[in-house]
Amino acid sequence: MVTVRAFVPGDERPLVDAWNRSMPGDPTTSGWFRDCVLLDPNFDPEGLRVAVVDGRVAGSAYAVRRLTPLAPGTDLEPETGWIPFFFVTPEHRGGGLG
Repeated sequence: MVTVRAFVPGDERPLVDAWNRSMPGDPTTSGWFRDCVLLDPNFDPEGLRVAVVDGRVAGSAYAVRRLTPLAPGTDLEPETGWIPFFFVTPEHRGGGLG
């Protein structure tokens, strides 16, 4: 059974591992994930959805809105959102999770 939930502390390493199995042509690192996702001032754990099957990450989707300016003088865009990444691990593809 698949459970889809918000990101929780401790998901970092399993997410990076699942990402790299899912997208070997576009791998990531724990450092990049920390710096560019978790430490982004617009990060909201509710926007980082994690699919779990039998205690293992089976996929993820990240949605974000700019509610905090990234630099002085930049605009906020609270009505605009982005999905910077999503993936399903190879062993869970074809089952409707994506």
